[in-house]
Amino acid sequence: MHRNRIGALMMAGGLVLVSLTGAWAAENLSAATKRLFDAVWTDDMARVRASIIDGADLTAINEFGVRAVDMAVDKGH
Repeated sequence: MHRNRIGALMMAGGLVLVSLTGAWAAENLSAATKRLFDAVWTDDMARVRASIIDGADLTAINEFGVRAVDMAVDKGH
């Protein structure tokens, strides 16, 4: 029983850390990276390409802890 509590506490702490990290990361996204996330969300391939050419960070995560490529996959692309 004691192990289950420790595991639950560690998991909860990890979720808080991921949440805070995602929020911090989203606040520090470049303009090109923000445009990339918007373009993926709206299925605008021309804007996706333009954002990448403009230097969007393909490894960046948004406030939900998701990368643009993961969002695209989730949307079926």
